[in-house]
Amino acid sequence: MLDDGPWAYLNGLDYPATKLDVIAIAESNGVPQPMLEQLQTIPAEQFESEHALQGALYSADKYKAPRTGSSDPSGPAGATPG
Repeated sequence: MLDDGPWAYLNGLDYPATKLDVIAIAESNGVPQPMLEQLQTIPAEQFESEHALQGALYSADKYKAPRTGSSDPSGPAGATPG
């Protein structure tokens, strides 16, 4: 299974959502403590959409945004498998 970061624990989150809403949903979905602590560091207090929350998480450099688009397993162009 791919590591979806916090997204696997945010099912049921309605927008707009506050930071406290995000944390409460994650807790109710059984988020691991280290990930919960990371969610608590989100700088924004209100999210109008999932996209806004993704941006806050990505900007905080805590998590990568959910994977979309290309499913090329070879990685970046020119990358050599290890």
